[in-house]
Amino acid sequence: MISQAQNPIILTQENMPFYPQVFRVMVDLKSEVPLPETGKNQKWNYDNLTAVPASSYGLFPPKSPYFPTATYVDTPGVSGIIYDKTYIYNSYCKVDGSGVSVLGSVIARQEIYLGDLTAGKNDNLIIPEQHCVYSSPLKVIVFPLSMGTAWHNNYRSTLDYILTIESMSLIKASFRRVSYFERTDTVVGWGKVIVPGQSGTGHPYDALMVKRMTVQKDSFYINGIPAPASVLQSFCLSQGKTTLINKYMYWRENAAFPILTVQFGNNNFTTPVCAHYDGNTDSPKGITEQEITAGMTVYPNPSEGRFTIEFTEMKTGFANISLFDMLGKEVYKENRNLESSSHTIDMQLSNLPKGEYFLVVKTNSNKFLNKVVIW
Repeated sequence: MISQAQNPIILTQENMPFYPQVFRVMVDLKSEVPLPETGKNQKWNYDNLTAVPASSYGLFPPKSPYFPTATYVDTPGVSGIIYDKTYIYNSYCKVDGSGVSVLGSVIARQEIYLGDLTAGKNDNLIIPEQHCVYSSPLKVIVFPLSMGTAWHNNYRSTLDYILTIESMSLIKASFRRVSYFERTDTVVGWGKVIVPGQSGTGHPYDALMVKRMTVQKDSFYINGIPAPASVLQSFCLSQGKTTLINKYMYWRENAAFPILTVQFGNNNFTTPVCAHYDGNTDSPKGITEQEITAGMTVYPNPSEGRFTIEFTEMKTGFANISLFDMLGKEVYKENRNLESSSHTIDMQLSNLPKGEYFLVVKTNSNKFLNKVVIW
C-alpha cells in the first residue's frame, strides 16, 4: 500500500541539482501499462511493470564552443529519422533559478544503412558531425515547479544529411530536415509514485506529474530545393508531415531525469503505448536517499573527490568511514581518529570513478548517511 503524500512538493534549483548522475533506462516491453490518474494526492503504483534495461546514461561536462553558456550536457538522446532508423545526439543545457533549458545539440558523425528499405546495397544516409543551435532555448522545466505550473515552447531545429539512393540517381546528395516544434507542459498531478526497484519491491517517491504535448512539423530539402514527393513517399514521409508526441512525466527531488515516463504516441492520452523509468530508484543493502541523516554535511558536493565531512556537533573517538556505489558495493573503507578540537574530516578520493556514492560514517554514538557525487 502506498502511503499518502502529506503535502505537494515544490521543485526548485536548490532541490533539483543537475549534477553528474546516472540514468539507467528501463523500458516496459510486455505488460499492459495502466492509465494514470491526474489530480491531487494520487497513488501511482507501477511496481508491476515488466521491463528490461535499455541503456545507462550519465551527464557529461560541456565542451562545445557553440554553446558557451551551457552548464551541463545531457545524456545521449535517440531521435527517429525514418521507419526504425535513429540517430544519437547530446543536448547542451543551461540551468539557473528560472529553470532548465536546452540550447541545442551536437551530433557525432553517423552512417545509417538504407539498403534494407531501398534494396540498394550502396544506399545510405550519412549524418556529418554538426551542431544544431535552437532558434530559441527549449525550456525543459521551470522553477518553481508545482501543481498547475504551465509553460510553452516554440522552436526550430535543422539537421543535415548526405543521402545516397542509386535507383533515384541521388549520389551523396545534400538532404536537410527542418523541424518546427510546439510543446506545452502542465503540472496536472502530485502524489506518490512507485516503480520496480533494483532489489525487489520499489518504495514510494513524492513526485509531480507533468503532461507534455508536442507537435512536430517537418519539411525536407534535397540539394537546396524542396524534396520531391517521389523520394519522400518511399520512406512514408511528406512535406509538412506532422507528428504528435504525448506523454506523462514524473519529476522528483534530487534527480535530473523523470522517475517515470508514460508514452501515448499520437493518441490523446487515452491508451499508454509504453513506459520507461529510472532503474536507479533504490539501492541494495537498505541504503536509500530517504535515509540521509541530519548532523553531518559534505562539501563541496559534487567534487572531484576532495571533500570535507563536517559534523554539526563535536565528535571524538573513532569514526568508521565507508563509501558504497549505487549497486551497494563497498568501494572504500577506513577508520579515522576524531580529535576533540575538530568538527571535520578531510577526504581525498579522486582515484575513484566518477559517479554517485553513499557515504556512511559510524561514530561511537551515531550513524550518519549522505550522498556524494564525484565528477
